[in-house]
Amino acid sequence: MSLRNALVVLATLSLPSHAEPSHEVPAAAVATVSHPAQRITVGISTSLMSTFDAHMILKSGIGLRADVDLAQRGPFLFGASLGVGTESLSLFDQIRTRDALCLGYVAAAKRLGRNELRATLGAGFVVTNATSTYATSSSSTFVTGVGDLSLTWAIDLTPGLALGVGPELTIYAQAFHEPGALGITERMLDVGMRTSLSWTR
Repeated sequence: MSLRNALVVLATLSLPSHAEPSHEVPAAAVATVSHPAQRITVGISTSLMSTFDAHMILKSGIGLRADVDLAQRGPFLFGASLGVGTESLSLFDQIRTRDALCLGYVAAAKRLGRNELRATLGAGFVVTNATSTYATSSSSTFVTGVGDLSLTWAIDLTPGLALGVGPELTIYAQAFHEPGALGITERMLDVGMRTSLSWTR
């Protein structure tokens, strides 16, 4: 090989090649799951109506719940909720409950200026202590599944702080055995109104 040919080969090898396509995957295509801005929501729920033994009745009830957004995939947010509450489940206060619930949820939100509309679907379990006052006082504690649907309209009060309000539907699958009563008492659906404060950083 002549000196001239050797220099041509060396120069060819040293030049960057643009012929081969890149096989690297863009970073945006890999990171399909991201962590949203830290958002914590604390709300108070008041019960409006319940499906109790297949009848819609008015009753009293109040609950406290906290939600935390943990991850985001596309337009959907994923998080967890913890809550406590108490309710009276009949016209004559025959059953009173104290609940502690744990939920995982998926949410979708739409921003409209300072306003936000947020829909949430959750599922998990609830630990219920039920006290019957039908004939003689008795209580029992048990664990059942629970579902939750909510729609919240929120308005920004300050950057990072928002006030929200909206309906909440809780789906139970519970049956209470009351000593002295005929049959089994069931709690199936609960409709409430939730007022909340959300903090985002």
